[in-house]
Amino acid sequence: MDEERQQKTRLLKIGVILGMILILAFWFFNLRNVWNLDNNSSLATDQNDWRQIRDGFGQSIKDLQNRLDQISVIQNKAQADANRAFMADLLKNTAALASSTASSTLNVSSTPVVATSSPTSSTAIGKNNPKTKK
Repeated sequence: MDEERQQKTRLLKIGVILGMILILAFWFFNLRNVWNLDNNSSLATDQNDWRQIRDGFGQSIKDLQNRLDQISVIQNKAQADANRAFMADLLKNTAALASSTASSTLNVSSTPVVATSSPTSSTAIGKNNPKTKK
């Protein structure tokens, strides 16, 4: 029983060691492929891809700028038209108001709106005021 257990343990250790050796061997053989990449062809393709992406992005930005400029021109034109319409309406209303006030009569009263007596007059100081006599 004890001998059988030692044999199983030994087989387990051998299996783990062989597995580790296989993993390290595959890793080592793969390192050769990692370091021997064809850098020229992959680098050129990467640069072309980036160039295409950059050019496409630049074209999109130009299109966006052109559309924003068109929107700005349309908004400015609409604002100018609205201002002209507002000014025409204002002039028409002003002319109508001016013609209506010119034909009506004005009532002007002769009584002044503000009193003309000065605060330093004798009645204001209290010389002739019965309440302030001594």
